[in-house]
Amino acid sequence: MGVINRRRQETRVKQKVQELDVRPPLLDGVASHLSGGNQQKLVLESGLLTRAGVLILDEPTRGVDCHQG
Repeated sequence: MGVINRRRQETRVKQKVQELDVRPPLLDGVASHLSGGNQQKLVLESGLLTRAGVLILDEPTRGVDCHQG
């Protein structure tokens, strides 16, 4: 209905930052202080969290390190 549930939003952001292994974990910081790869992770995930019907991406994983653990 257009109302943002801040508690739910914060929980989802913490979960995604952990899942994507953003380093350092960014919760209250500035995204521009992160490496390019970590910035890309945040941009891609923010697009996915919006549940948009279509995302147009140009080389979305260029520079993103993939860690398997």
